[in-house]
Amino acid sequence: MPRLPRNVSGRDALLTFERAGFSFVRRTKKNHYVLVRGDTILTVPNHRRLKTGTLGQLVTDAGLTADQLIKLP
Repeated sequence: MPRLPRNVSGRDALLTFERAGFSFVRRTKKNHYVLVRGDTILTVPNHRRLKTGTLGQLVTDAGLTADQLIKLP
C-alpha cells in the first residue's frame, strides 16, 4: 500500500477530491472548504500543508484508498 503524499495543501486536496467526484459547496468563515458527493460531506482545511493524519482521515471519509487518491488524474 503506497504512502500518502506529504506536501499537500488544502487547495491541492480540494482539487483532488473534485476530480474524485466531489463538488465544492462553500468556504466557511474559518477558512475550510466544504465538499459534497451524494450523502458524503468533507470539510477540508485550507492550510499550506495538511498533516498526514488529516489527509488520511479525509481519504477514508471520502471512501477512497491511498492508492486511488494517488492515481487520480
